[in-house]
Amino acid sequence: MGNTNRVFKTYIAEALFNGVLPCAFRGSLEQVEALTEALYHTREFHNTLASTEDLEKIHDALKMKRASAAKFKRIFAMEWPA
Repeated sequence: MGNTNRVFKTYIAEALFNGVLPCAFRGSLEQVEALTEALYHTREFHNTLASTEDLEKIHDALKMKRASAAKFKRIFAMEWPA
């Protein structure tokens, strides 16, 4: 299980860095949605953090990131690595 988590974390890091998935991802609709939302909200949080000093906007983006990370954890039974 540890090696699988490491591979998945590397996959996610690459997707966040490049903005595209490095390969095809197959899973249930719920898994695909959880991964997509977590990637999107993490990237959106980092973009917001880099582009504004408005604490309300940053806080809102962080709440969305945390909510999608919680959904990811519930569905995949592992922490969101980003």
